[in-house]
Amino acid sequence: MNTTAAAAKAGVTVATIRTWCRIGAVAATKHAGRWIIDAESLDQRIAIGTRRPAQLPNDVAALLRDTFAQARYEHSPRPSYRAAVTGRYVLPPHTWGSAALLRWGLVDELIVRGRTWYLLTPSAVRAARP
Repeated sequence: MNTTAAAAKAGVTVATIRTWCRIGAVAATKHAGRWIIDAESLDQRIAIGTRRPAQLPNDVAALLRDTFAQARYEHSPRPSYRAAVTGRYVLPPHTWGSAALLRWGLVDELIVRGRTWYLLTPSAVRAARP
């Protein structure tokens, strides 16, 4: 499976899939400069991501709820990035606490014109919704 199909299946960005491949979070090999991802390994990684919010410490869960309140659904910082944010909640640049959420795997990064925007992962949205 290629990175585009894997991103659609996992509900994350292609950049996140590439990162998972580079760090070994999913089993993948590179052929002709493109990642080929093992579907079973991706399914396991998706399962890990969906379990994580249930184990969040109270302070991280509170931070996630506060961050979710600031997020804008499908807000594209630039028209050419609309496809990357379709169906996602976007945080503005320099959102307080976004680095902590990134460490927990609750946000994905999107870099637009040198500015970093954060997209809440589907599992983060499920955990943050009241």
